[in-house]
Amino acid sequence: MFLRAFNKHTIVYWLLLCAIANLVPVTAIAAPVANLFSAFEASVEKTKDAMMGDPEEALSIALQAVDQAQKLPKSKQADVARATAGWLHGEALIGVNQPEKATEIINEALAIAVKAD
Repeated sequence: MFLRAFNKHTIVYWLLLCAIANLVPVTAIAAPVANLFSAFEASVEKTKDAMMGDPEEALSIALQAVDQAQKLPKSKQADVARATAGWLHGEALIGVNQPEKATEIINEALAIAVKAD
């Protein structure tokens, strides 16, 4: 009975409004998450670029990548990011002649990678 009071166009209009209202929060959340992943990926590339030429700089950027990876929302992709950040951190530690610390960090990264797989 209720639907008889409205024509088909009115119903479609209200359904579209409801759908749009439900999409707005999803896109509002998705954009910041995508930005977090983009910033992390940029740090990974910067770390790789600095690795051979400036090991201290590579270590500094790798630590930024570790911090960024920790802020990512829980997901398989975030676990891979954390493992990647750990690997880069370990490699950067080797570059500044800290192999003992690197071993521990790399082993942790490997454990994260195995769980993510």
